[in-house]
Amino acid sequence: MDGPAVVSKSRSKGGKLRRVKFGSVTVMVRTPTEAEVQRNVDRSTEALARGLERLVHPGIRLDPKPGVPLFYGDDDHPGKFVRLLDGKRDLGILEDGEFKVTG
Repeated sequence: MDGPAVVSKSRSKGGKLRRVKFGSVTVMVRTPTEAEVQRNVDRSTEALARGLERLVHPGIRLDPKPGVPLFYGDDDHPGKFVRLLDGKRDLGILEDGEFKVTG
């Protein structure tokens, strides 16, 4: 295929046409109006506000499932792990690939 292959009608009632190039593709677009820019700023601000709470709290949330243990390192006991299983908390080590309760 040689030359331009896609033509699209712009809904923008913006200003003058501008040439924008993405790799080997060049498109002609109209600059947005002030109202379009403000509408997009408002929408992005609203979207950020909806997602902000998740962005400011680091980490992930793991929902415990019955019979499935959750392991994490114990800061107070280097080299030991905590196992949470069905509401019970055990301190232990990994030995030959198995969790062994140590106290």
